[in-house]
Amino acid sequence: MMGEYPNLLLLEYIFKQSLRQLQVPTPYSIDAYVFPQTWPNTAGGFSEPGIVSGQAFTKEYTTVMFCDTLAMVSFGNKPAYLINNPNKAFMDDFNARRMQTKYKAERVYKEDGKEKETV
Repeated sequence: MMGEYPNLLLLEYIFKQSLRQLQVPTPYSIDAYVFPQTWPNTAGGFSEPGIVSGQAFTKEYTTVMFCDTLAMVSFGNKPAYLINNPNKAFMDDFNARRMQTKYKAERVYKEDGKEKETV
């Protein structure tokens, strides 16, 4: 359901599992940041061309977790994308508390010559 607080323990578990799959040593600490975002449709952070969604302003909590050079972005309780070495655009959006959708992040947050991971 939109607007509910995210389950941080679940998201931390998913982030750690993603790190294990990438063969990154288990981190001692993960920093988590949670903030609301308002989206112009009911798909929220998972909106993309061709997707069917309702036309209603939707509040959804965004969680960004950091561990060393990796960051995971989740919308609600659903992880959206994992970024290695967040670029300036990512950090600018993070500081402004307006993360891109999963679809747009693939282009906007892509490190030069490298692909981003999808969780």
